[in-house]
Amino acid sequence: MSTLHAFGDSFTYGMIEDKADPDNRHRGRYPNSFIKRLAKHFNLKLRNFAGPGQSNNTQLQKLLLQLVHGNIHSNDLIFFAITEPNRDPQVKHYNGDDYWTVHNIAYAHTRMLLEHYSKHFNRDIIVTDTFNVDIKDKFKKSYKNQYFIDIALDEFHPKQPNGHPNEDGHKAIADHLIEEIEDLNIPKKFDRFIYD
Repeated sequence: MSTLHAFGDSFTYGMIEDKADPDNRHRGRYPNSFIKRLAKHFNLKLRNFAGPGQSNNTQLQKLLLQLVHGNIHSNDLIFFAITEPNRDPQVKHYNGDDYWTVHNIAYAHTRMLLEHYSKHFNRDIIVTDTFNVDIKDKFKKSYKNQYFIDIALDEFHPKQPNGHPNEDGHKAIADHLIEEIEDLNIPKKFDRFIYD
């Protein structure tokens, strides 16, 4: 069976907010998060590397480690949800006047590294955004093994009090992504189709 390898922040992780203790922030994962629904729909095993509050840099390092060690196979699929670039150290700790330039460069850097990884390792990567980022309009194009779905996951409702999708929100995200993925011309390499 092929595998869906997921990378992202708390949205992709499937975080359940802790209503009783907002400082604790979360109390687990939804059993039917959008990423689990995607894996189930396409008959894929799931390896979810996402984590609450994690930066793009952290997720890119996790992805590269899996690729270098050969843990992502040619018949697998990678899902990468780009989070807010202000979590990346080069943006988070920047105090200069051109903050938005540094912010946008961090986003562009993430997209370019994903493109490089997909080409170098010849792996299919589905890329989307967790939040709406202005510069993404410059990167709407999909590349050979990188497929960009132009949505922001935080636009879907209903949500929990602090903005994360609730169970119905995860279903709405999954339904939209499934439709978008089926419309993409991704080579039919996962288990439900054929192995290479």
